[in-house]
Amino acid sequence: MADAEHHVLLWGPPGSGKSAVGPLLASALGRPFIETNAAIEAEAKRSIAELFAADGELAFRRRERALIEALLDSSPPKVIALGGGALVAPDLRDAALSRALVVRLDAPLATLVARLESDRVVRPLLKGDLEESLGRLLIDRATAYQAFHLAVDAAADSAEIAARVAARIASGYATIHTPATSYAAWLAPGQAAKALSFVIAGLRPSSVHVVVDAHVHELFGGELLDAMDTRVSSLHRVGPGESAKGFGELERLLGELLDAGIDRSSVIVAVGGGATSDLAGLAAGLVARGVRWVAAPTTLLGMVDAAIGGKTAVNLGGIKNPVGVFHHPSAVVIDPRLTATEPDRSYRSAISEIIKTAIIGDADLFEALATSPQALVDRDPAAMDDAVLRCMTVKARVVTQDPDEKGVRVLLNLGHTVGHALEAESAGSLLHGEAIAMGLEAALELGVLVGVTPPNLRDRAVAALRNAGLPPLSPLSPRAFERLAFDKKRRGSRVQLVVARAPGCAEVLPIDVEELRAKLRKLGSPTTLP
Repeated sequence: MADAEHHVLLWGPPGSGKSAVGPLLASALGRPFIETNAAIEAEAKRSIAELFAADGELAFRRRERALIEALLDSSPPKVIALGGGALVAPDLRDAALSRALVVRLDAPLATLVARLESDRVVRPLLKGDLEESLGRLLIDRATAYQAFHLAVDAAADSAEIAARVAARIASGYATIHTPATSYAAWLAPGQAAKALSFVIAGLRPSSVHVVVDAHVHELFGGELLDAMDTRVSSLHRVGPGESAKGFGELERLLGELLDAGIDRSSVIVAVGGGATSDLAGLAAGLVARGVRWVAAPTTLLGMVDAAIGGKTAVNLGGIKNPVGVFHHPSAVVIDPRLTATEPDRSYRSAISEIIKTAIIGDADLFEALATSPQALVDRDPAAMDDAVLRCMTVKARVVTQDPDEKGVRVLLNLGHTVGHALEAESAGSLLHGEAIAMGLEAALELGVLVGVTPPNLRDRAVAALRNAGLPPLSPLSPRAFERLAFDKKRRGSRVQLVVARAPGCAEVLPIDVEELRAKLRKLGSPTTLP
């Protein structure tokens, strides 16, 4: 979402610098600043210590909760510095993560202690030996402090922290919040190295292990990694594209990561296209029973689809992605300038996923693609940034609503039921986006056939696909018809076919596999445009 839509909540342990960073960040963003502890003191005309002494912690937390709930409902968007225990209550933490951008500041215990010793503020929960009491507090709140969209290493200078957070917010982002985790996808045009260094540092990993597409590494990956202010513990090159997504490559990668000393506090960084993030994310979900990972997609397809949402998988038996886990990244850094070396065919093929995303969730983007598609086709930076950010936002919204693909997330598979069958049957001759373009055309035709999709929507969408140079739907082979039954969203004999109702609106049509095959045979020749 754009920065204008969210309050920014700064929180973290005592001494992490929320009160110092907050005013600087608010000034950089041109927003009001509120510090909840100061606001509570002003309203009560008593200090926090006095409130704790007179009324107890529970009464204070009720005051604090009421203020935070009111602020979340307020406008305009603000920068809000929270007390260190403000979001310990799970329901309030969930509300904050659902409705604001939560930025956690943190630093080593010694740094926090040094700051608290120098500020001379009476803190009612820190009694006796400061290091010991703060250490216990951090243990008690460990789970709560793991909930954030952006983690920031607060050991740096406050002005530097504020400037870096402001830069990330101003470039654009999309937040993902699920029962299991929260994170953000950050648009960082021309700033991949800086953004990656920043988000990795905030995670404070014990070690960093980079998994990179071998072709990407040869083209520019080495330069990207050299530009990062991050100590890389190990580098793992994997095969390019779908060739990497097999059990052999997965086993090799897992062995290398274990040999490199990876542990539960490590972070894996995936640099490459969707296949690389699929493989690296799956490895992250499996090794040491799960470690954190960061996605840095280098293809347009990876940026608008594959890197966001936590789906990880490998291929098996000619079937695409049948074996995998949901394992969300801790951050996604998206720099559309990294597509500069992407082959034209690959780049254009990803436009099918952009058109698909527009149809299911962004009517304005669909209108832009249907009326003026050439700027995106020609890689105009402004057009790319806008399309990518809009796709990030749609994908993040859908994933937040349905992280485990048990409901509305199925809409993201518009065009995939037929597209995956065609892709598998092509044995590599079709790129993923090309197969999805054909599958999308089939879904639009089927939607018209069953009376859901307006013919004009079909015609405009197919015209946009053609303008991107994407292939038309061709008759399905007998083997492709058979592969329809392998669809992962199948429930018994029924496929969850996604059809378009209007720009920005799609729905699921459960249909028996045999009925789907019969309707596809009725389509005849591909759509002929006027």
